[in-house]
This record gives sequence, C-alpha cells and structure tokens, in this order.
Amino acid sequence: MNAYLLWILLGTLQGILEWLPVSSEGQIVLFLLFIGVQNPQQAISSALWVNVGTFLAVVLYYRRYLLQLLTDPSSEASSIRKFLLFATIGTTVTGLPIRLVEDKIAAELGLLFMIVIALSLYMTGYLIQKWNTNTEFSESFRSLESVTSKESFFLGFIQGFAAIPGVSRSGVTVTYLLAKKFSIEDSFNGSFLVSIPASLGALVLEILFLIFRPESTAHLSFFPVVTGIFVAFVIGYLTLNLLITVAKKINFSIVCYAIATLILISILLSYIYLY
Repeated sequence: MNAYLLWILLGTLQGILEWLPVSSEGQIVLFLLFIGVQNPQQAISSALWVNVGTFLAVVLYYRRYLLQLLTDPSSEASSIRKFLLFATIGTTVTGLPIRLVEDKIAAELGLLFMIVIALSLYMTGYLIQKWNTNTEFSESFRSLESVTSKESFFLGFIQGFAAIPGVSRSGVTVTYLLAKKFSIEDSFNGSFLVSIPASLGALVLEILFLIFRPESTAHLSFFPVVTGIFVAFVIGYLTLNLLITVAKKINFSIVCYAIATLILISILLSYIYLY
C-alpha cells in the first residue's frame, strides 16, 4: 500500500476513534495487523505517532481554558493545575514502564499479541457498562476543583494502562470520574485535560525512540507521518464535539465485546489453518 494512502487512512481512523471509548490505539494496531503491512512493534509506534494529531486538536479546542490555567492566580485554577500535576505523575508511574517494554513483548508474542488486545477490549467493554450505570441524575455532583491529590494520582495511574492497545483511555478515566460523583460533562472535560500532558509525554518518548531505538522506528517516513498527523488533527478537531455527544449517548460496550470476540475467532481459525 502507498505510504501516503496508509497514513491518510490512519489519520482518518484516529480522528474519529479518539473521541469514542473503543481504544483508538487498539483499533489502529488491529487494522495494521489485519492488512499485514506492519508487525506489532511497528503498529504500536504508528498508532502513537498518529495520536499526535488528535493531541493537537485537544490543545486547540481547549486553548482558551489552558491559557487561563497558566495565567489565572485564583484558587480554582490552582486546584486544576494541581489536579493535572498529580494525574501526570500517576500516568508516568504506569504508562512509562509499559511503553518501554511493550515493543519487545509485542515482537516476541507476534500473532498472540492480538489476544492481549482482545482481553483489553473486553475490559474496556466492562468499564463502559459501569460508566453507563453511573450517569444517573444527581443533585450533588462534584466540581473538578474538588478533586483530591490522591484521586488525581489514581486517575493518572489508571490512565497509564491505556498504553496497552485495547485499553480505552477515555473509557477508564471517564468511568473513574463518574464513579467519584463528577457529572458526565466534568468527567469528559477532566478526561481530556489529563490526556494533554500524557500525550505530550508520549510524544517526547517517541522522539527519544527515534534517536535511541532506530530499529523500532525504521518503518517511519517523515512526510507520510506528517500527513497522517495533519489528517488526524483536522478530522479530530472537526468531529470532536459531535463524537463526544455520540459517546455520551451510545453504549459502546457491545462494540468492544464484538471486536474482541472477532479477534479471538480469527486467531483460532488462523491456528487451525496453520496447524
């Protein structure tokens, strides 16, 4: 497949799937594995690079709020900055070790790596079911300013597991915030806010991989990758509001369960065919 066409497809998928609780990284890795153009190690790297586009879309979408956070001396803004700091520390504790070892694990597992993705999607589906049971009306919703340092750290801690393809970052973080009695609106806003420093950290790590792990990034070509990032940015920014609204109203647990089951069936059929 032409490199530009491939990255345009990846950017389109990322721009749409990022806002839905189905793990955009997991779906992109699956897509690349199924069409057979990249191995698991390369697919993970490609999924993380195209994520840069939706990261930039979130930054642009929240630009006024982020600027206010940086300049506002009020106690409310200080609370949100503290929230982001502790969440970022929590994400680093889990996300960094997972990212450092998952390339090697994915390369060693080969086809069996898809089982990891399937199991992660089953977990995501379960979390979305929990999410849908925590959205009933309440007169005592908390504000994001009330989140404690411990809650912020644990939110980041579970967000770090989204480094595993198939684990939905928005799925785990929104579910956690809903369980802590935040409104669905604040849960989504909090989820996207903590994604910004996490995505920035992931980008820095991928740049370091380019320098110190050239064997894991040899499949990347500058202009096709930039094209994919740009497509993800444009589509992600244009669809963000619409797809977040869809995500709030539709139960995506069935989608996660269905994809995971299809993965396991395809692995079983492949095993039968080969042996």
